[in-house]
Amino acid sequence: MAIKGYVEVVSEDTISGWCYSTDSDGPAVVKLYVDDIFIRSRRADNTRADIQNGGGPAISGFKFPMAAKLLKHLPQDGQVRVVVGDGNFELPFLKGTAPYLHGGSNDNGDTLRSMLSDKWHIDHWCNLQVSFGKDPTMIVKMLDFYCDMKSFFHIAAGFDLYLTGGNLLGLVREKKFLDHDDDVDASFCVRAETPEEAADRFFDVFDDLVPKLYALGYTANLLTTGQFHVARKGESWLDVFLGWNTSDKHWYRFTGAGGYLGANTVPTREIDYLGRRVLIPLYAEKELDLTYGEGWKDPDPHFFWTSPPDIHDLMRRLQIHGAERVAERQRILNAPDLLREWVWQSLSKSFS
Repeated sequence: MAIKGYVEVVSEDTISGWCYSTDSDGPAVVKLYVDDIFIRSRRADNTRADIQNGGGPAISGFKFPMAAKLLKHLPQDGQVRVVVGDGNFELPFLKGTAPYLHGGSNDNGDTLRSMLSDKWHIDHWCNLQVSFGKDPTMIVKMLDFYCDMKSFFHIAAGFDLYLTGGNLLGLVREKKFLDHDDDVDASFCVRAETPEEAADRFFDVFDDLVPKLYALGYTANLLTTGQFHVARKGESWLDVFLGWNTSDKHWYRFTGAGGYLGANTVPTREIDYLGRRVLIPLYAEKELDLTYGEGWKDPDPHFFWTSPPDIHDLMRRLQIHGAERVAERQRILNAPDLLREWVWQSLSKSFS
């Protein structure tokens, strides 16, 4: 087997390059190590037009995002290695690319090794998390928090807040949350014909709900147009994602999933999980098709989700349309005096 490829970028937030086998039509699997610490594996299945133009396959790129939390625990000047498949072949580094990652650990990564042998794991985004499989009590804690938010959304805004992403995948495919999952993702869906209209609706909902959340003792963190984070100190947290459906029976979610659903609404149904009543889409399998591809029923340890170009363009339009409002609301949320004024004015309007 002849392997071709290079590691092109080694930085504090990205390790990337390209790779393919001349003896295989499918994408190669690459494994990232820093010194002897295994980080993640994934397929080299990103599109690289430049490699195709040079005679190789278009599907040959790979990218490992590096999260700050992980970087803090990696060795200083740790040596990066990208190994192909189950063999011993290591990709060479492009000329001018230094094979060292400047981590923040003074103990040569011993703390990280201990964490990984205990409850911690490195997720798809190369961030350190505690997985459900290693701490099942987290599932109950996060489920209870989700159920509180489900009730809040229904009462305060009339929206169904349903489980999505990896939580939905686990419940449909394995009848439980995935062992390697580590958080709870939920979505609400609005009616909109364009990403711009969906962004407007998102901020309508966000501006209405956040003051009410703060009045009840919760906190909110607006990450971007289409996603915010709800938490209560000392308890748990929840990621909330925007979804929207169109009159021509398409559905989209901020994370970059979407396509023809076959319905112009996103109805939900209740199921029982660990004694809690949770919401999932009525068309759960179709949403999973549009999110993970039609092969989602077969577990894939090397899966790394990427957005198709047409969906990526819709999400880019969503972000551009909402950029100024994101900055403004983040400023308010980070300034206690402005936040108190916002909460007071919003609640005054709701009771007037």
